[in-house]
Amino acid sequence: MLLLRCLHFVSNTSLPQDISKAEKSFAKIKPVFEFLINKFSTVYVPNENITVDESLMLFKGRLAMKQYIPLKRARFGLKLYELCESGSGYIWKAMVHTGPSMDLKDSDDGLKSTRIVLTLVDELLDKGYCVFVDNYYTSPMLFRQLHNQQTDAVGTVRLSRKHMPAELKKKIPRDCTVARYSNELMSLKWHDKKEVTMLSTFHDNSTAEIEKRGVKKNKPLVIVDYNNNMGHLNAVSQSAEPDMWTANA
Repeated sequence: MLLLRCLHFVSNTSLPQDISKAEKSFAKIKPVFEFLINKFSTVYVPNENITVDESLMLFKGRLAMKQYIPLKRARFGLKLYELCESGSGYIWKAMVHTGPSMDLKDSDDGLKSTRIVLTLVDELLDKGYCVFVDNYYTSPMLFRQLHNQQTDAVGTVRLSRKHMPAELKKKIPRDCTVARYSNELMSLKWHDKKEVTMLSTFHDNSTAEIEKRGVKKNKPLVIVDYNNNMGHLNAVSQSAEPDMWTANA
């Protein structure tokens, strides 16, 4: 038990002195973690649909990089940002959350959430992939940056994000759909049990007939695809801004 408690894979004397406690904790297993992630990325090529999301690995011991996220099942543990194949859930790349000093790619909007996505998908850009993300990551500027590098994107989106269409802030009746377009972007709001707002670089406002509990209804295709590739539909907060959107593609 003492050996397990002290297990690490680098010499303490070789660690930089100006790093945070969280980074110092991760540094002790970083070589093994990076070796495994590199193997995950080199032995398998993911299908065209990929997902960026986060997970919390349960850990209740003393650890500087431990996170508390009450909405997660584990609540306490190590937070990881992961790029997975949508169909199988295969983890192709991952990063451990170690705080503000994480080494991330630059982005046009400067948002940390955008930089996380760009860092994870960096090696798959310009290859025709489609990235599915939830509303923490989704923004018009991120989707445009991905589209400019031949990568499509789909996700739920917060209407408070910069450059979202102001018209979608208005309430709509149940079973109604409203869509706005700006070049390659489509933003769509659909009211089912509650209002859900989506952003996509390759969908339009087409619908698909689905059956649930014996009842048939038309559902926007962008939401059907999102559910199939993310496994769940995230809640969307509402609020709005600029006006560069049209009602037609």
